[in-house]
Amino acid sequence: PDGDWSSDVCSSDLYDRIQKMSISKRAVSPNKRAIIIDDFMRGGGSLKGVSEILSEFDIEVVGAGVAITSREPIKKKIASYLPVIYLDSIDEDANLIKASFE
Repeated sequence: PDGDWSSDVCSSDLYDRIQKMSISKRAVSPNKRAIIIDDFMRGGGSLKGVSEILSEFDIEVVGAGVAITSREPIKKKIASYLPVIYLDSIDEDANLIKASFE
């Protein structure tokens, strides 16, 4: 990558809009391995974007962990990840959130 920053454009999972992600060259070392951790995932766009940026530095992403992932959409933009909790549904009228561990 050229310059002091590398960036990638990816789609936002939450609001279906485009976001730009950047990482400083000083924050990473080439030819390393990384695990990506995210707090929430809907479609996987953010994890995919981070993975693509890291690959520009020859960093191999060996795993991805997510605190909460939604059931929908079923097909995610990233193939392999380990969620802690699945968000099953949100009923705003009843103020009810359903989640599970499987």
